[in-house]
Amino acid sequence: MTEDRVRLHKYHLSSADEQNKNWARKTGSLSDYGYRTIYGLEADAMTWEELTAVFDQEASPHLAVPRAQVNQRRLKRELIEVLRELLLVRLGIG
Repeated sequence: MTEDRVRLHKYHLSSADEQNKNWARKTGSLSDYGYRTIYGLEADAMTWEELTAVFDQEASPHLAVPRAQVNQRRLKRELIEVLRELLLVRLGIG
């Protein structure tokens, strides 16, 4: 995410709130972008594609089956279902 988009979508979080402090400690808040005070980031700051890419990157080491393989299996199941329905229609059963 670009620094301009971070600057546009950031918002100040109270450092007096213990929950905010814990969140900042766990995530680093926006310190990667040079901010020392606690800032949150608006949910729509990232596009769906960017969010999915970050999720894939972070989740992949914890998955037994890589996401690409899961997607391929899902597509194969969908294809089988479409072909089954087509076959039933052609046979006059469906």
